[in-house]
Amino acid sequence: MRTLMWFRNDLRVEDNPALHAARRAGSDGMLAVFVFSPEQWREHDMADVRAEFVRRSVADVSEQLAAREIALRILLVDRFADVPAAIAALAREQGCEQVHANAEYEVNEVRRDEATDTRLAADGRVLHLHHDQCILPPGTVRTGGDGFYSVFTPFKRNVLAQ
Repeated sequence: MRTLMWFRNDLRVEDNPALHAARRAGSDGMLAVFVFSPEQWREHDMADVRAEFVRRSVADVSEQLAAREIALRILLVDRFADVPAAIAALAREQGCEQVHANAEYEVNEVRRDEATDTRLAADGRVLHLHHDQCILPPGTVRTGGDGFYSVFTPFKRNVLAQ
């Protein structure tokens, strides 16, 4: 099986759960992709210096992946709404049955990922989201009554227990 690793805010090769899973699942190889969305970035007031940092980080990851014989494709779309079609088209073009990415928890990113999952599923492909950014997935540390903590110490105890 061929896999696609979708890099987002996780521009690193080491200690990357989605990259590790994509390599493990990709018995027929894997491809990596990063999507630039400049219009979406402008709407979210991304500073030029941050956009340049992202560009340099993508170039660095590309070199690290090339050393591991993994190609990094760059897609350019204006908005997150265009991402599902672009990812699905690349997966179809490259014969990738699975797409792996690290989960993002912001509202627009969650909507983008849900739309991408739906689009890939329509083609018989699967999106696997991996936990990466937090010690525990958001919303999983709950009180005994299944609510959210309002006092830190019991929250901390629960986190440490998990």
